[in-house]
Amino acid sequence: MERLHKIGQSWVPYFPSFLFQKRILTRTKKDMPIDSVLKQELKKWIIAFSNNLVLFLLTFLIVFLAHNAVLSFVGFFTGVKVNLNNFTIPFNSPNSSLSSIIFVFLSGPVTLLSLGIIFYSLFRVAKRKKGILKILFLWGYINSFNMLLAYMVIGLLTDSGFGEITWRLHFSDMMKIMLIFVSMLLIVLIGNSNSKYFYTTTFSRSFTETRRKRVMFIIIALLLPVVIGFGIFTLINYSSNSFYQQAVLISLILLIIPSFRDKQAYTHIRLMRDPTKPGIVWGWVFVLAALVCVYRFLLAFGIVF
Repeated sequence: MERLHKIGQSWVPYFPSFLFQKRILTRTKKDMPIDSVLKQELKKWIIAFSNNLVLFLLTFLIVFLAHNAVLSFVGFFTGVKVNLNNFTIPFNSPNSSLSSIIFVFLSGPVTLLSLGIIFYSLFRVAKRKKGILKILFLWGYINSFNMLLAYMVIGLLTDSGFGEITWRLHFSDMMKIMLIFVSMLLIVLIGNSNSKYFYTTTFSRSFTETRRKRVMFIIIALLLPVVIGFGIFTLINYSSNSFYQQAVLISLILLIIPSFRDKQAYTHIRLMRDPTKPGIVWGWVFVLAALVCVYRFLLAFGIVF
């Protein structure tokens, strides 16, 4: 008959207690050393944090650079000079016609919307055994739609970017308020479903066993990667201190907050399958490092995105 064992003749609390359950109770025929249990659990959390940090920052850079590159190209093609720090038209712009400005400042939202749809579609069709790719596509979808909605809100408030169009077309204040309200509502709705999607990309059911662990999963796998990743992005992009980027960070945090209210246990979720043992995604780390180097190289030569 299977026998319950005590470790060290007494119940031993997990450490740190906010990550693991308060008691260790094994049902194996052979006791596992407490150090091994702690190391295994801690390793799972470190991998979850590290991978989400890398993939968040990578997709954020991709979306950010794609948006600014399209805006720059369309501005160059139409002769409209665009200040990419705050998305305004300087007085010395060669062309400031209404049709050209509308064309330029609609290209940004269309790019972000297209990227969001592409990333979300890839996330939905990716196989479970491609767990890392699913997380990559998920962060790409979140960053695309979040940047789209945050840029719209701050643009409407400052009459820049998308707000430049509404200002030149003489939108009423009530219409602008309605657009801001709809954008903020969409941010909350997207955030309300995020935790479910992230839980389905985990390799371990221990992240969803208890309410406490689910909250810690949101903090470690979502909130901390966003805050730390955005700090790293600020250092990478230190030549530009735009309030647009600050709005994106605030919007991301607002997007994550609804996940803390999610009390569903998700006992029915199917975990990711991977032919190899889950570990830190070093391949994507090198891709991120290469992208950062290229970006800084372009900035050094005066090519601003």
